[in-house]
Amino acid sequence: MKLSKLVRLGRRDRLPGGLGDKKTREDFDPEQVEKGIKVEMEHTDDPELALEITLDHLTEDPEYYDKLETIEPHHARAAGKDPKIDELKSQVADLDRTIDQLQRRQEALTGPEVDLQTAEAIRNSIQRRIDAVNEDKQEIQTQIQEMIMQKCGRPGKGKK
Repeated sequence: MKLSKLVRLGRRDRLPGGLGDKKTREDFDPEQVEKGIKVEMEHTDDPELALEITLDHLTEDPEYYDKLETIEPHHARAAGKDPKIDELKSQVADLDRTIDQLQRRQEALTGPEVDLQTAEAIRNSIQRRIDAVNEDKQEIQTQIQEMIMQKCGRPGKGKK
């Protein structure tokens, strides 16, 4: 799902008490919102949560992410401007879509017309696939984090 569609679809307050709880992305400069989402996606793989954090920061200071770039230039480099990182993030998004599809298949295995024993076996098989996809996703997210750390001049996991 494109990040720009999140607000139009409606969002729930995932971090109650934030400064931006009553704000939408339309209340801010679109460039600042996109910069913010990219920066916050370094810390979460949930676009809705990244948007909510972004709105909180922009409510506090509408130029928060421009200022952040001057204070911490690695955020500008790490916020999606590396083709390798972008490709890995795309793979993570693909895996998220796969997980969503598998979970919908699991949920569809209900109702009186479904043999319970067969449905349970299929659910278990789907769950094993979800677990495997989650493992793949975690490995890619670790690669992304290590690449960002290297770009920032910090040693990655297990390096000194």
